[in-house]
Amino acid sequence: MAEQQSFEVEVTYPAKQRYQEEILSYLLDNFSFERTLEVDENIILSTKSLSKMPERGSLEPSLEKHKESFRFILHKETRNFEIKIIYYVNQ
Repeated sequence: MAEQQSFEVEVTYPAKQRYQEEILSYLLDNFSFERTLEVDENIILSTKSLSKMPERGSLEPSLEKHKESFRFILHKETRNFEIKIIYYVNQ
């Protein structure tokens, strides 16, 4: 079987900043500390999974005017909490 290509997943500084300030704050306000840690780890795993199959996400319609083909995946943790992870593949 052929070896699958692997890509490096790089999260931009603004994305990290927003995640820490908004998403983690929301999680801490709405979930227990233990559950927040679990959700955080699950989001990180979803992001890292893009290294093996980056083309699996759908094209992001709101960013179609850019030269990069931005894609997104939805990480759904509960029926009331999901996060859209927007990315592009830099060949």
